[in-house]
Amino acid sequence: VGYTLGMGIECIADAQKYGFKTDKSNTVRWRWCDKGLWSLARHPNYFGEMIIWASIFLLALPVAPLWTMISPIFVWYLLRHKTGVPVLEADMEKKYWSHPDFE
Repeated sequence: VGYTLGMGIECIADAQKYGFKTDKSNTVRWRWCDKGLWSLARHPNYFGEMIIWASIFLLALPVAPLWTMISPIFVWYLLRHKTGVPVLEADMEKKYWSHPDFE
């Protein structure tokens, strides 16, 4: 259930962002995606990814040692502090720094 939920969130978020970027009526270049799941969180696709990793860990918990928790924690750390969110936030800060709705 958790894996399906995470994959669903990730796929829906990616599809919504793709639809937003390819929408011809979206002529304002300074806009960021704020529709659907993107109106609830700035990076819902990463949230879905973390649900996937947590559910894999929970699924394997009965047969795997507890130290296997390192993998989902490491992936969370990379996405949240190194490769995912910081890179996107820096890019968004450059593009939208002067817009009053950018938080």
